[in-house]
Amino acid sequence: MGSPSAGAFPPVPPELGATGSTPHDTTLSPQLIHDAGNPAALATGAGPRANLPSGPLGIPGVVLDAYLKAQQVLATQQPNCHLPWWLLAGIGKIESGQAENGEVDAAGNTLRPILGPELNGQHGYAALPAILGGRWTGDPVWQRAVGPMQFLPSKWLERGGGGNPNNVYDADVAAGKYLCNGGRDLSVPAQQAAAVFSYNHSDSYVQIVLIWANAYRNGVTPLPEIAVPPQGPVPPGTTVPPPDNTGTDTTTGTSTTTPPPTSSIKPPTSSTVPPTTIPPTTDPPTTPPTTPTCPTPTSEPPSTAPTTDPTTPPTPPTCAAVDPPTSTTPTTAAVTS
Repeated sequence: MGSPSAGAFPPVPPELGATGSTPHDTTLSPQLIHDAGNPAALATGAGPRANLPSGPLGIPGVVLDAYLKAQQVLATQQPNCHLPWWLLAGIGKIESGQAENGEVDAAGNTLRPILGPELNGQHGYAALPAILGGRWTGDPVWQRAVGPMQFLPSKWLERGGGGNPNNVYDADVAAGKYLCNGGRDLSVPAQQAAAVFSYNHSDSYVQIVLIWANAYRNGVTPLPEIAVPPQGPVPPGTTVPPPDNTGTDTTTGTSTTTPPPTSSIKPPTSSTVPPTTIPPTTDPPTTPPTTPTCPTPTSEPPSTAPTTDPTTPPTPPTCAAVDPPTSTTPTTAAVTS
């Protein structure tokens, strides 16, 4: 079933970003613009939120593959944007804990709804009536951010291209288009910060997303997805208390998206044996890998494979990150929101 255009519904205020979060800041901090390309400077003042695990971080294999595919799609559709997959991964970490630690099927569909709070005008939230009868959220009364990248249904109509916001492949391409909007060149750190601020108007959100994104840039290890039976939608009409702004509560399937400066985000954990760490390389792949398509496969396979339940898909090979091609023309780091 096709979707009507976004123009068929009342416009959403631009300050609500992609997720509908009430803006915490009206403009992006000049200090963040300055520090955007400096992970050490970004970590200053971030407190325990910056205490990430050392070495390559883990991302579930299908979720990682979706980020890489989105980078490839945007490299074709908007080559001057230079979207890096690891910037998407930083957003996906904060918005949904990497699709709730990989609760997706092989096609990238989430196994249970990932929903933000009702935007019902209470607890500091905007009031946005549901559209399309709550097609993607199951809530026929109020809009809620939905899916692994936490799009407002109204924003999904603008960027989703007719896809499914509950699918990591569709959601990542849509998020990439959102970040590239306005002719941004995301090879420029200051414009990375501006793009993330457009997604969620909060300096602390930009700070923690860029901290995670730069950590993923240094190398990641694909992890097995978590086998969880599909569950029903969250009952419509449920009012969620004000968010604690730490990302996603994976015990309830409810995502929160606007971290204040004092919020804390826990490093990712996994019930599997820790993956083998392999340092990143910059050599291009000689043959196309399968799942996921790593941007820079290492020259040696992992020495051991994680031990998993017999029903769990095998762990794909470790991959590490490289940046997308950058422009050879100097670019002024103009900041737009």
